[in-house]
Amino acid sequence: MIKRSLLFLFVLLLASTLTAQETRVNELINQLKDKNYRVRYRAADALGKQGPAASAAVPALRKALKDPDRDVRKAATRALVKMGAAAVPALRKALKDPDEGVRKAAADALGKLGQGDALGPTASGSRT
Repeated sequence: MIKRSLLFLFVLLLASTLTAQETRVNELINQLKDKNYRVRYRAADALGKQGPAASAAVPALRKALKDPDRDVRKAATRALVKMGAAAVPALRKALKDPDEGVRKAAADALGKLGQGDALGPTASGSRT
């Protein structure tokens, strides 16, 4: 009986932790839409620190790759690499970003995901 009670408490604790984490991810997704670029940057950075637990943010991070601020785009690129294979299409598109730093961050991210074949002249800094 005690084992069942402990198991039940563990499941409840785990469920409440997951709910809190989901809430935090949703808050960060909303912050990616903020008018202040610093808020958007911090949100993208924080989502990256959440790793795969924030995989629900992949669509919002894909949109952040088109942010007017290059630092937000770079933070989104770094966050996407933590999400794994689901981020590969967005990272490939980021290889064509007008900012060399964003292209480099996307190339680095794809390399970390084992997608080195995606790298071409655009990733190296030259434009075609």
